[in-house]
Amino acid sequence: MIKPNPPKNPQLESRTIRVFISSTFCDMMQERDLLVKQVFPRLRSICAKRFVSFTEVDLRWGIAQEQTAEGAVLPLCLAEIQRSRPYFICLLGERYGWIPDSIPADVIENEPWLKDHLHGMTSVTELEIMHGVLNNSKMQTHAFFYFRDPNWINSLPENERRELIERDIRSDVENYGAEEAARLTRERQQKLAFLKQRIRQSGLPVVDGYASPEALAGLIGKQFEELIDQLYPEEEVPDALDRERQAQQVFANNKLFACIDRPNHLEALNSFADSEHDGKGLVVTGESGSGKTALLAA
Repeated sequence: MIKPNPPKNPQLESRTIRVFISSTFCDMMQERDLLVKQVFPRLRSICAKRFVSFTEVDLRWGIAQEQTAEGAVLPLCLAEIQRSRPYFICLLGERYGWIPDSIPADVIENEPWLKDHLHGMTSVTELEIMHGVLNNSKMQTHAFFYFRDPNWINSLPENERRELIERDIRSDVENYGAEEAARLTRERQQKLAFLKQRIRQSGLPVVDGYASPEALAGLIGKQFEELIDQLYPEEEVPDALDRERQAQQVFANNKLFACIDRPNHLEALNSFADSEHDGKGLVVTGESGSGKTALLAA
């Protein structure tokens, strides 16, 4: 049996900020590029001085085409969102995002709410938003939404605008004809408008209409610097012993993700720890990669 999540929320127990970035792909490359190259390195540097680990998770850079074909995108995204709680950033422009044709049965078994989103009706981006934030009221203070001003697209050369807006998909035209492809485009536009309105009405922090990718970079940098100051003030940097303990806890929590459940081994370890063993040790051996560290972390 695979444990899908750590037993507790390690980010709230340790000095760790792990941010999941949700966005559509082709139309948000400039924004994500600025975040990765400018904003996040600066935030990482600020955090390091306070003995805080800062990590961003942007799966739009890291998912291979074969994983897309195998239906691995959604379970990867949901698992990484869970690991990143409670930190979530969402970027939305004028595209609704990729809609998977189906959702694997094992994913639905783990996340029953997905039964309402079968048959190619909901984009991965919207499912990320629902799982990460809208279905979880505890995300109110650490989830941030940013909607780009549609007028920014008009400042670009015409050949660059095509990837930034919803348009007819070639495969839809080939499979269903031009009229149906146009209808599907309008449907995606309507779904995007409804999603944005739902987010606006949720009471979550929303920047509605940032002017440009550069403006977004400045906004996210400022908001997260304020969040770091609030969570980890400079005057509350832990001493050396606490830092060692927290580093060990973070390491152990990371090893618990997708840990194989081994009740017999855990029982033996716990029995030894609870017993009077007169200073004798216990050795755990195994081949490289067999899960010794994860077992001890558990």
